Order: sequence, then C-alpha cells, then structure tokens
Amino acid sequence: MAKYSLLPVCRLLVNGRENSNLNSKILAVDVTLQLNSVDEISITLTDVFDVTSRTPSSDVEGLQLYDQLGLELGYLDARESIVEGELTAIEASFPDDGKATLRLQGHSPLVRLLRERRTRTFTKIKDSAIVKQIAGDHGLGVSVKNTRVLHDYVIQANRTDLDFLLERAAALNFDLWFEGGSVVFRSARTTETEIASLAWRQDLLSFTPRLDSRTEIRKVTVLGYDPKTKAAVSGSWQGNKGVRVKTFGDPTVSTEAEAKALAEAIGAEAKGRRVTGSASTIGNPRIRPGRAIDLRGIGPRFSGRYKITRATHRYGSDGYRTDFDVQGEGPR
Repeated sequence: MAKYSLLPVCRLLVNGRENSNLNSKILAVDVTLQLNSVDEISITLTDVFDVTSRTPSSDVEGLQLYDQLGLELGYLDARESIVEGELTAIEASFPDDGKATLRLQGHSPLVRLLRERRTRTFTKIKDSAIVKQIAGDHGLGVSVKNTRVLHDYVIQANRTDLDFLLERAAALNFDLWFEGGSVVFRSARTTETEIASLAWRQDLLSFTPRLDSRTEIRKVTVLGYDPKTKAAVSGSWQGNKGVRVKTFGDPTVSTEAEAKALAEAIGAEAKGRRVTGSASTIGNPRIRPGRAIDLRGIGPRFSGRYKITRATHRYGSDGYRTDFDVQGEGPR
C-alpha cells in the first residue's frame, strides 16, 4: 500500500475551477463508487449563511444545478481525482442551534443515461458497438472491450439507456461503470493489477467475508429460438463446483452463439461471487470498483485476491476512511 502523510486533504472543483473559500467550508464528503450503477457524491458545507446580515455566502450562492463537480481526495503528498459528476440536488439545513449547512448531491455522468426511456432496434451489431453508440449519444467517451457475438437484432423496449446497457452487460458477465471520463465496459472476470495488499490488524481495519455454497452451479443451459429456421437453439456452461443444474429460457436468444455466451456469463458470474465481503481501511484514493486487492492475515479460507465492486470514501473531522465491498472465487 502506498505510504501517505497523516494529514488528509480534499479539493473540490466546480466547472473545472477551484474556489479556496468554498473548499474551506467543506465539513464532510461521502463518495460512493460502484459497478453497474451511478456513482453518488455528497458534500456538506458549513458556514454558508451570515446570521447577522441574513444572507447566504456568495461562494455558495453561485452554485447551480447541473454544475460540473470534481473531487480530489488523499493526503498532502498524494492526492488523486476520486470522482467527477454533476450537481443534481442542493439541500439546506437551518437548525435552531448552530450554523447553517448546505449539502450538495451529485452523480456521475451515467445519470444522463437515466433521463429518458427509448424503444428502438439495433441490427447486425455487437454489444460493444451498442455501448459505443449510446455513450456517444450522451457525449461520453468509452473504454470498451470488443465482444464476439454479432447479433441479427437487439431490441431496446421502453428502457432507459442505462438499464438497457446493464441488461446487455449481464448477458455477457460484463461490468459497466464510469471512470476517467469514459464509460467502461469489460468482462467481469478482468481486473487490473492489484492496487494494494492489506493485512488485518495492520492497514485492514475490518473485514466481514461470507463463503456461500448457494452461488455454486454445476451446469447452466440456455434455450432460445431461431425465427429464421424455426428451430430451438441451446448453449451450455460446465463448472467444477456445486450440485445445482440450471436451465434458462430466453426469447431474445436466437443463435447457438448467443445461447452459449449467456450460459457462460451466468456460470462465470456465480463462480466469481462465491465469496463476498465488506472491508474498511484508512483512506486510500486508489481503491475503486473494478480493481483487484489482496487481503491477508485472515486465514487460508479468506486470504487472497478479490475484485472491488463498491467503494465509499468518507472525509471529515475524523479523517479519511475507505469502506469497500469485494467478491471472489474463494478457496479452490
């Protein structure tokens, strides 16, 4: 794990600019980064209202909905961009005792994909191309791994763009999230190089893992129908653990390649979450969803490499702390 100074710092950017007066008013920050969902931002500002003149501070009065927010977290000698998004809500509190506060709520740019339901058909296309097209429709960059199956057609039926893309991701056992200015779409089995190795009673403050046999599947079969040949199609995945055999019928599957890809996705997803858990450590801005982390000092059953699925970074008067969720295959 990177070695930091003991003084945590937070830097807020509004529309790409830093306002030192605004930064001095930060009381608390909560940022939740998560796979297959919209990142959430909460910033609480204090000393935002002059009781004598009964007027709000000019620094906060200039904040407007849809402003672009950027947050950096870390320490004096190691600060990193943690999230970017837009201001979606402003909530004030005027208590009977104490100072007025203002809470800024924001969401990552994926929130744009939730604003409208659409019905349309994509023809002769791969899922990776669908992601590129929809991200481009919203002015977002993409980091996409090309997918294999070429679909004759895919229907988006009265779904928001985000819900539709998450359905396509689930069918491939892919993850979708926003990071570094781009929509990321890649296999859930892919993780980056380990960003940290944490040991219990050292820098791993707590860890609550769970090994669950109910996720184990021995075999998955997916059934579909080809309207061109008027014949049934199927595809299977075979695992090496568990006793359950599952069969799924999916009317959107029309080729054996699609059936096999979906069966593999269901099997791999179950295999990849055999162990799940929640952990806490001192604040580390490198802990982000989609990355790998090594957890040690907790015995052979639970020690090992995990994928981070969710991370919450909390900054305030108590310092900087990171809570995160993980999943992995567990013992072999």
